[in-house]
Amino acid sequence: MAFRKLLSTFGLAVFLVFSFSGCVTKSGNLGIKDLTINEVDAKLVKGKSTQNDVLKLYGNPTSKTLDEQGNEKWTYSYTENRKGFVDFIPYASDGTSNEYHKSLILYFNRKTRLLSNYRVEEVGATQTKQEVGDGSSFDAGVK
Repeated sequence: MAFRKLLSTFGLAVFLVFSFSGCVTKSGNLGIKDLTINEVDAKLVKGKSTQNDVLKLYGNPTSKTLDEQGNEKWTYSYTENRKGFVDFIPYASDGTSNEYHKSLILYFNRKTRLLSNYRVEEVGATQTKQEVGDGSSFDAGVK
């Protein structure tokens, strides 16, 4: 009888751990997940790095667009969404976002096709941060 009680208690504990642990979904370019501006600085040089150099390092971008001057803008994106058990219970969730998003944004000169600028942006559940290729950064802090 004691063994049966111990087994049911253990089963309940395992159920609770898995129920409240939630799940994580990841999408986009996993290669930029842990990327920092310092790593980009070490691999790319403004005015010298080509689009082929970038393709070899990071693969195909998530999107390619043109700005007003006709310069190319390449964006690499990574998104991670964490959901816990409580997020699926109506009225129990606090309504805050559990999404984390990172982008590597690169600009190429339309005439030379060489890298002209880049930045790394992070938007998470508690902060927004932007690091630019000149070493400056922007941190908006807690939302």
